[in-house]
Amino acid sequence: MATNEDIKLFISEAEDLIQKTEDAILNLEENPENPKPIKELFFTFHTLKGLTAMAGFENLSKFCHHFETFLDNTKDKKVSAKKRTNFIDMLFESLDVLRNVIKKVKKGDMTDIDNKFVDDIKGSFDTFEVEYDITFIQPISTSEITKILGDKQEKPYKIYIRLEETCVFKKVRLYIIFRALNENGRICWTDPAPESLEKAILKNDFEIFYISQRNKPDISHVLDEILEIENIVISVLKPTH
Repeated sequence: MATNEDIKLFISEAEDLIQKTEDAILNLEENPENPKPIKELFFTFHTLKGLTAMAGFENLSKFCHHFETFLDNTKDKKVSAKKRTNFIDMLFESLDVLRNVIKKVKKGDMTDIDNKFVDDIKGSFDTFEVEYDITFIQPISTSEITKILGDKQEKPYKIYIRLEETCVFKKVRLYIIFRALNENGRICWTDPAPESLEKAILKNDFEIFYISQRNKPDISHVLDEILEIENIVISVLKPTH
């Protein structure tokens, strides 16, 4: 069991590394062609991996390990400007995860991050080069809506989702939600609009207009399996005439 001195040392070293991480991200943002910040980030996350493991944060250590691997895999690759923005966003979001843990430790809470959260983050890293952008929305015309409302197999839904206030990686969470829903139906539109969600521009809630042959309990079960969702309301849409 860690002593008070151990915890104080952990907080001090972690905060120093987090500051170095932030400085490296800002340098990378200013000069994305410079390889030095990526190398600095790689070694910082490598050090954080060991530090968090020694403090008993096994899942946070895994998180740092996955980030370390992600940085190693992307350091020599050219990416588009849009993906570079996503990359920077992910780095800043990782800082928030680390800061939240340190903030809790200062209050005496030694709770580790959730294991499934770590798995979700790893999944987002694995798919970054293939398709990290939210491209799951297939807009639907008014004539198609009328046809679907008369189809007994396809059911139209409006799904309200509210993310937890503590959700840091909103874009990753949206990606996971959209991917899960499209495996069981078709997302036709969102509110806020798709282009806003692509940039994770939202407060904590949004609506999805969705078509599926699955029933309401099945869709609810799919969403219940996803972390960091505070509230879900699924409504079946019906013709107004």
